[in-house]
Amino acid sequence: MKLVLFDIDGTLLNTGVSGIQSAKQAIKNLYGKMPPEPELSAVAGKSDKHNFAYMYQSALNKKATAKDLEAIKEEYVKLLSAEVAAQVKNKKYKVLTGLAAFLKELQKHSDVKLALGTGNVEEAAKIKLAPSGLDKVFVTGGFGWSSTERHIILQNAVKNAEKVFKTTFKADDVYVIGDTHHDIIAAKENGYHNAIVTEAELGDKERI
Repeated sequence: MKLVLFDIDGTLLNTGVSGIQSAKQAIKNLYGKMPPEPELSAVAGKSDKHNFAYMYQSALNKKATAKDLEAIKEEYVKLLSAEVAAQVKNKKYKVLTGLAAFLKELQKHSDVKLALGTGNVEEAAKIKLAPSGLDKVFVTGGFGWSSTERHIILQNAVKNAEKVFKTTFKADDVYVIGDTHHDIIAAKENGYHNAIVTEAELGDKERI
């Protein structure tokens, strides 16, 4: 049995600026200050939890507490649906080239299971996937709240997949598909196979 773990942003989907805009607005709504636009290298391939903390500190010049991060997460999730809908309406939301056909091909094989390995919080992952129908394809995974470390997110994805699919996956059975060097490094730390989608150009080209 094989397990293929997919990242979301830049790998499965391009959701425009929905995530960044929702996070910035959540912090503005809660604390009265709009964070500056983050450098792409500071947030691409990172977990939502990391990015909330990064943008909070950029706006308020102090570290976010656990309570702050929980509040930002809650507000972010509330805002994200409308922001994703706006990206769909403006035709800036898309499934990346070839991914739909690739997923269909993988689903033909009963010995291949699909799951997420993403920095998104679970609620945000579902919201982002829903317009494409991919929320029905990916029913489990590892998400960016229990840990900010990408290799641990992937480990959690495997553990959750084992529970859902009622099987055990060895490291050599796991394939990670992402779009940044963070995905590659995390996969290698765990001994997983890895591949990169380059269409969105979010990763550091020198490190991919």
